[in-house]
Amino acid sequence: MEMPKTITEFQDTFKTEEDCLSFLQELRWPKGFICPNCFHDDGYRLECRPLIQCSVCRHQTSVTAGTIFHKTRTPLRIWFWMIFCLASDKGGASSSRLAKQLGMHQATVWNLLQKLKHAMSRRDENISLAGFIELDEAIIGPHARKEGRPSGSIKSQKLPKRKNLGCRRNSKSKKNSKQRS
Repeated sequence: MEMPKTITEFQDTFKTEEDCLSFLQELRWPKGFICPNCFHDDGYRLECRPLIQCSVCRHQTSVTAGTIFHKTRTPLRIWFWMIFCLASDKGGASSSRLAKQLGMHQATVWNLLQKLKHAMSRRDENISLAGFIELDEAIIGPHARKEGRPSGSIKSQKLPKRKNLGCRRNSKSKKNSKQRS
């Protein structure tokens, strides 16, 4: 299952809500449906509701159950688009920019982004960095604030004062100095 890397690939992959559900089902059950109740591996989709029913115990479950998409009224296409924007942009995704793109209220988009960021941080809690780590454009530690930066930075270094090296004054200033005396 290849993740889309460009906007056109994204639009081709997730054209409809059904495409999103199929993608999510493939992620959740890569070897096929497994009932969360009896762990049987045979189930079928119900025609009247977007649920999968186990053929043995008749337990009904949704593809989105137990995920951040559970009981959401927001279409999966919008969720997936927000995930794509959040993951592909270096600076993250702005809630006001996404709200304009999606035609939604900024507060709604902000709440959805918070849920996504929380889910991403929970995933990364158990991952620790090791070995050689390189960071771009970051100052980390107690000296991260502008006023507390170490004096080694170029902008904060004081340049030595210039000394008068005996340069001659221009002729106008000589005349002015002679008139004063």
